[in-house]
Amino acid sequence: MTWFHLIPRLPPPVCGVADYARCLAQALEPHGQMSVLVPVQGPLKWRAEMESAARTQKPALWLLHYSGYGYARHGAPLHLAGELAHLRRTYPQVRMITMFHELYATGSPISSAFWVSFLQRHVAARLARLSDAVVTNRNESARWLQRQLPQSAEIKVLPVFSNFGEEASPMPSMQRPARMVLFGGGSARDAVFWRHTEHAMSALGLGELVVVSRELEVPEAMSTRFIVRQTGVLEPGAMAEVLRECRCGVLDYNPDFLGKSGVLAAYAAFGVVPLLTRGRQEISEGLVEGRHFVSAQAVSSSTHLADVQQELHGWYTGHSQSATAVVYAKLAEWSARGLNIRSRNRLPAA
Repeated sequence: MTWFHLIPRLPPPVCGVADYARCLAQALEPHGQMSVLVPVQGPLKWRAEMESAARTQKPALWLLHYSGYGYARHGAPLHLAGELAHLRRTYPQVRMITMFHELYATGSPISSAFWVSFLQRHVAARLARLSDAVVTNRNESARWLQRQLPQSAEIKVLPVFSNFGEEASPMPSMQRPARMVLFGGGSARDAVFWRHTEHAMSALGLGELVVVSRELEVPEAMSTRFIVRQTGVLEPGAMAEVLRECRCGVLDYNPDFLGKSGVLAAYAAFGVVPLLTRGRQEISEGLVEGRHFVSAQAVSSSTHLADVQQELHGWYTGHSQSATAVVYAKLAEWSARGLNIRSRNRLPAA
């Protein structure tokens, strides 16, 4: 069986959704399932390639990796939904699964996200109804999708895996260099972020900060007190080497969306203890402060990094690359039998 992964663009450049598809394609190979990556933004006409697959593959299996902003400037790719609806009518034998990396943006009435949110929701709901099976990375996203689909539909929730590889047995925290990694993010960080980072490094006795992103302006207080090394954007192999040599990783991310954080997944996969600058006691997707991550504000010299590392890595193994591939392989079998989310049959267990 061959999967046709519909993605925004081919990596590189860095694209979390496309990198996820690339890694999933590799993980599906041991199951005897091959993959073709089909970029919407590329030299080839994606629709023609999908039509060719529909005519020649028995059965044809499409996997849409969906994040609205990857396909349209304002995050509402009406054209994509329209084209896929047409293809599904023309080739009813094709099976389509959608992985919703994101659904829609939210914001205040003064933000652009507020005004495009309705259209984004419309497109996401339409794509869900076009699909034979649905996967997403957050329980809250699954609850929203459930409201768009028949009551009998089941939606698989799989937090994202690491796009940089994985370690089966990461080196224990305290055997690593006293080093913090800052991975990803925008070109600027506010004063509160740097204050939390400085506090955490001081409390844990960390002497070096490795910044893996585009060039950041690091406050003088940080660069004076600690060794600060900026690497720029790294390829997956080089990124994996950095992660293996870091004890902790700072993460400035909305706690409600940790299931879709590729940075958290990378930290978990390589045994890097996350220090969340926006931590709360209980977070979605089964993550708990003090057990799976540490609040950068509350960290102290008595924090047991080894316990956090072990608990987080255990949480991650449930949706690692290989575990995720098993779920998709079962979905392929299920879809090939002609079942879909509109039937009363249940999706296979993970």
